[in-house]
Amino acid sequence: MNEIENVPAHAKGEFPTRKGRFLKWVGRVGLRLFGGWKINGQMPDVKKAIIPIAPHTSNWDFPVGVFVMLALGLKLNYLGKASL
Repeated sequence: MNEIENVPAHAKGEFPTRKGRFLKWVGRVGLRLFGGWKINGQMPDVKKAIIPIAPHTSNWDFPVGVFVMLALGLKLNYLGKASL
């Protein structure tokens, strides 16, 4: 996991997406700096989805999730506890 590979240029499916390449670049660079994370797989072909993220083993889960959201160009809402 030393490189970011297979990051799609845009998310497939009918999810709301962000426009602009700068935020996608920020997401990819952020993932690279956080230990070489890479994104693999396909987005489901649905209009709405819930993506649970667990287990929360560190305080870095949220920033990594934000970088994934930016790299994929997705507009997402999240629910978290007040101490986030």
